[in-house]
Amino acid sequence: MQIKHLAATFGRLENETLDLEPGLNVIEAPNEAGKSTWTAFLRVMLYGLNTRDRSPRADKRRYLPWSGSAMAGQLELSAPQGEITITRRTARSNAPMGAFSAVYTGSSQPVAALTAADCGEQLLGVPQDVYERSAFIRQSGLAVDQSAALERRIASLITTGEEDTSFTDAAERLKRQLNARRHNRTGLIPQAEREIQDLRATLAELSALSGAVQGDLDRQRAVQARMEELEAQLARQDAADRAEAAMKAGLPIFVSEWGTSAADGNGGVFLKESREWVDWMDQKGISWANWSLCDKNETSAALRPGAPPDGPWDQSHLSESGRFMFSRFRS
Repeated sequence: MQIKHLAATFGRLENETLDLEPGLNVIEAPNEAGKSTWTAFLRVMLYGLNTRDRSPRADKRRYLPWSGSAMAGQLELSAPQGEITITRRTARSNAPMGAFSAVYTGSSQPVAALTAADCGEQLLGVPQDVYERSAFIRQSGLAVDQSAALERRIASLITTGEEDTSFTDAAERLKRQLNARRHNRTGLIPQAEREIQDLRATLAELSALSGAVQGDLDRQRAVQARMEELEAQLARQDAADRAEAAMKAGLPIFVSEWGTSAADGNGGVFLKESREWVDWMDQKGISWANWSLCDKNETSAALRPGAPPDGPWDQSHLSESGRFMFSRFRS
């Protein structure tokens, strides 16, 4: 913040003005020229006038204008918010400097963040007691009585290098947070640990149940596979029984189509069942035809995809089903 211009009717100052330049300004004047009055005026413009003080040396008595005029003043400054003009004047005799306004310089637009009570603290970032014990030096010297706010700021500067950041306050807050988390019964950490234990127990139960379910599923699949195997055996036995009955009745039998796979051309190759089937047909002297002599991409096909359609074929052209069938041809 930069103070640019002051205008005061305050104590010995009667419609006096003071212009300040950027940087350090030194005012040299004889005794009783108003130097200390200007510093008191600046403090009042920033923090207001204590009208409750009824002592003989109260500022409201000490700085009554000598001319008998009403106490008034104006302060122009440059702040992060912009160019600001602050005015304090006396609207009632029992409330000197009680009327306050803060507007953007050259306009009537109020500066919303600034009020009569907290103007100085908003602009400087410190309350009045800290200002009076640091930046403001009275005619009688620097105040040295205790100020908790100033002590905190000095301690913060020493420990962290920043006056608004206190190592002690931060350490205390961390300690309180840590205690709140570690307290045996109500702390957050014990509570979280109990929840973790409960969740682990629940997870163990679910894992055991999952294992049991998986075991049941495995047994179900095994039973299903066994049922399908028995159904296939029954189907084969039924076909053999019907063929035996037909031959006993003197009817000719020829197996026009059978394969080493499931009925849809995939699944398998079922070599054990195919071998038993061919052995039975050979034993009964039954002629047969196998499905299928093609290179389709299915397990029932005798040829691998891409095999020459008209031959000749070697072992590299034959599928697993084809190698089995060709071996039976040779035998």
